[in-house]
Amino acid sequence: MGAEAARQAVTGLDGLSLSAVLVFASVRYDLEALLQGIHSVTGEAIVLEATTAGEMCSASRQGTVLVVALASPHLSVWVRGGRAYMQSLAKGGLPAVGAL
Repeated sequence: MGAEAARQAVTGLDGLSLSAVLVFASVRYDLEALLQGIHSVTGEAIVLEATTAGEMCSASRQGTVLVVALASPHLSVWVRGGRAYMQSLAKGGLPAVGAL
């Protein structure tokens, strides 16, 4: 499921390098297997994940996977986690925005 969704997302990129990949997936899936499939197609691209509660669509859907491939020579994406943020996650809490 993940690999197929990722293949559809990268279709037509005409050789552009991926800048980032957005994934919206239902928690009904085996998320580790789903992401493994996505990474098998997208390689080392940064993957940002969310549940389908944040999915962008025109109608109500259930049990879905949406993969959005962003590719542009003008777009650079970095991911960074601050120490306070990572410590808060390790304790199971939500970090305060001011701690970042």
